[in-house]
Amino acid sequence: MKYSLLLDLPKRAGWYENIAGHRIYLFTEAGLLDATGHRFDLDKVLAALDAANAFTAKGPNGEYAIARHVPDGRIIKLYHLDPKKMALKINSSKLE
Repeated sequence: MKYSLLLDLPKRAGWYENIAGHRIYLFTEAGLLDATGHRFDLDKVLAALDAANAFTAKGPNGEYAIARHVPDGRIIKLYHLDPKKMALKINSSKLE
């Protein structure tokens, strides 16, 4: 699997991977909060993403983040998100 830096924020926002020609974003918690501008509670953001079916993978017990090896050898939890579903289906009123 090849990783590339996401959003030019090394080791902060996350990474992406291409699976069968489709890009999946792998956000860290800090990166996800940065993407929302820190305007919303993380639990509400995760609930809205889940309602939009934006997660491409979840942990074995339904956790939103999955522990993954990253290029520098660390294991960190990442949120696996489909950018198309994030952009089209999230209604910001569900976050407030």
